[in-house]
Amino acid sequence: NGRLQPRAQFFLTECPLGHHYEYVTALLGHHPHRHAGKVTGLSAHGSRDERLLRALEAWLERIWSAREGRPYFFMLHSTHGATQDDPAFDQAIRQLLETRQTLFGDWSNMDLAWAIQYILERDVTALIERTIPRIDGQPICLAGGVFGNVKLNKLIKEMGFGQIFVQPAMSDSGLAFGGPLYQLGQEGSLRPYRLENVYLGPEFSDDEMEAAIRNEGLEARRYDPVEPKIAELLAAGRVVARFNGRMEYGPRALGNRTVLYRAADPSVNSWLNKQLGRTEFMPFAPATLFEHRHENYKNVDGGEYTAQFMTITFDCTEKMVRENPAAVHVDH
Repeated sequence: NGRLQPRAQFFLTECPLGHHYEYVTALLGHHPHRHAGKVTGLSAHGSRDERLLRALEAWLERIWSAREGRPYFFMLHSTHGATQDDPAFDQAIRQLLETRQTLFGDWSNMDLAWAIQYILERDVTALIERTIPRIDGQPICLAGGVFGNVKLNKLIKEMGFGQIFVQPAMSDSGLAFGGPLYQLGQEGSLRPYRLENVYLGPEFSDDEMEAAIRNEGLEARRYDPVEPKIAELLAAGRVVARFNGRMEYGPRALGNRTVLYRAADPSVNSWLNKQLGRTEFMPFAPATLFEHRHENYKNVDGGEYTAQFMTITFDCTEKMVRENPAAVHVDH
């Protein structure tokens, strides 16, 4: 009936899982608040090393028990919300990069990524087991920046939950949505409803789009309907940038602001990312017709709804691996 009932609560220092992932993201030379997904992708290339796991866990423990100076949490999360030109943030990044060399110089970035992904998966699943004694096919809903980690979400589903849903704007950006919903629930005026889409951002009129195209000195032709033309271009091996309707809310491109390409070409992950100015370790995400889901993915039942928002991964079938290698990661 729209109300939340707390089951357990934790102080940040008892459960700083997302922050640990951010610290290692910075340790590996990436922006801690923006590029954790790169670490998730990189982790599949690494392997287990017990000595590294012990060293990483000891270092993460020392961060929170530090008596001198401010822990990285306060340095990486500035009071005014921005990180650009913030001396404390820049100092933390420098210290983390130095730590990479002094403490973890014996290990590759891939193995470090594997280690922090393993620690995250182990600790989150343990937390869920402590909090939910009987899973037994229950549904689970997840929110918080940690659940931007699609590989973790897959593992949680496999713990035995019947249905899984991840709030599409799972990071702090979701507070703008969750805060009012929570208040309406407290007042009793909210009735839970199914979130059909997150096309909640700005949209632009035909006149505005035509003016933008003219200002760039580009030529344009109108197709109505445009979808058959898109299909024709994709079948011919062309890259299509689709700009349609209202922009997506949250971190995922869900069709309205999306770059499309055929998934049969595995080389796309290098050349298209280069053109887009990205250094990604994850493959591009596949768009799959609902009726073909079982042909392409394993254990998909109960995860279909949240998959529409690109918040979970599945293991791929041999057919998927063979026919769509551009969308299949090294761990399948």
